[in-house]
Amino acid sequence: MIKGLKIAIILLSMSFLGVYAQKDSLRHYYFYTGKQYGSEALYNPFSTIVNGGFDIYQLSDFNRQFLDFNYKTSAENVANNLVHFNTTLNQVGWWHFTKTELLPLTFDPKGAQWAPNYLLHTIGGGMSSTKMTEWYESQDVPLPRLFGILTVMSAEFLNEVTENCEYVGYNSDPISDVYVFNVAGVVLFSFPGVNKFFSEQLHMSDWSLQPTLMIPNRSLYNSGQYFSLKYNLPFAPRWALFSRMGMGMMGGLSYKVNKEYSFSFGAGARPYQWEMVDTVGRQQTVSSRFSAGVFLDKNNSLMASFVYSDVDDYFLHLNIYPGILHLGKLSPGLWAVVKKDGTPIFGVSSTFFIGLGGDCTKTP
Repeated sequence: MIKGLKIAIILLSMSFLGVYAQKDSLRHYYFYTGKQYGSEALYNPFSTIVNGGFDIYQLSDFNRQFLDFNYKTSAENVANNLVHFNTTLNQVGWWHFTKTELLPLTFDPKGAQWAPNYLLHTIGGGMSSTKMTEWYESQDVPLPRLFGILTVMSAEFLNEVTENCEYVGYNSDPISDVYVFNVAGVVLFSFPGVNKFFSEQLHMSDWSLQPTLMIPNRSLYNSGQYFSLKYNLPFAPRWALFSRMGMGMMGGLSYKVNKEYSFSFGAGARPYQWEMVDTVGRQQTVSSRFSAGVFLDKNNSLMASFVYSDVDDYFLHLNIYPGILHLGKLSPGLWAVVKKDGTPIFGVSSTFFIGLGGDCTKTP
């Protein structure tokens, strides 16, 4: 309890810079526009926490039985490393920590943990803090910026807890993620100029998945936080450079079909399994496999995606978001996965509750 209070005080104190840098009322929305279709129709505090907190569940070797996970042990270990960060870093080595997790001084994939920190925790987390603030303000919630920051920080802490995976011991990863890069993102995206650049020049959007509770094995599937970026090509008005970042990176092109719809094509790498880099500070990296996908969006809200990845479980991955299929007044989202062995998995999502799905994997 005492450790939790210490962490809360530290995070709130550091994030206060972001609150102070901009008025509580945004008045101008950069990322949230209240669309009732596509990925934005599913956007809310709950989906943000689930997609961000259980993002690691996309790895093939990760146990997705989230109801059986020992949250207490993992949360205590993360909290202990955050509170006693000096002790942890003395064990890991301050210079080793700096060159692998803070500064781009190591480019070996097994030592470049700093890369996702800049892209996902700073840029992704910073954008999420603004968009979540805009969501709260659209719902007339008092102190929307404070609640926006608390929601994003809650998702980040849950992410660190699930990544800790019931381990007890020194863990330096939460120190850089929480204290440095997430706070940097909140502060950075508290300035209108930064929000304007990522919103209007890079057309950044949240293209997260549709998290689903699987029946009957009570696991969590199809959770994951993703962001899209597009940079319009000045010499080709309909075309833009395209990137999708999250659990893996894709790069490619986007083609604007008309005033509303765009097709995007990308290829890159998708993380596959954990690999331990340093057992002292539990520094880990992930092995990667080839991945490619096509995406359809309407006014930058993702409507459908189809992704191929050279992995066992998310081999072929289809997501259809609300706004395409209609059942009376309802417009559910659907998703399906075909594993490498041919096993199908599927689910249904809704704007009102977490999705429900079924896993056809044969049990012995």
